[in-house]
Amino acid sequence: FDSHLTYMLRLHTPAARTLRLVRPFASAASRVQLVASDAMYENALAQTNLTIVYFTAAWCGPCRMISPIYEQLASEHVDATFLKVDVDEMPDIAESARVSAMPTFQLVREGKLLDTIIGADAARLRSTILTHTA
Repeated sequence: FDSHLTYMLRLHTPAARTLRLVRPFASAASRVQLVASDAMYENALAQTNLTIVYFTAAWCGPCRMISPIYEQLASEHVDATFLKVDVDEMPDIAESARVSAMPTFQLVREGKLLDTIIGADAARLRSTILTHTA
């Protein structure tokens, strides 16, 4: 009886409820690459195609709001590289990019900074990406 009760309680924890809600909405693999090293970041910036870098943090509310939109843009613009940098995990990269607010988006091609967007402005992000991919 105790093991059955424990099992039933586990099914009704907040985490279990969240998992049941999220699982049906799971999508295909993300095209957004989480930056895990300085070398990965530098290699991506040197590419000839457009690279969009999204500087974010787990504690950033506006970042959580715009993240799904960033994922959608990544799926729409397959010729561009979409990176995500967690500023708490990779502070040296954020500092070298002179990022002081989240979210910040930087559009780079061949190591040259083309544009910067500060804030969770989805319309501006979309139009800026379109400008640099056309």
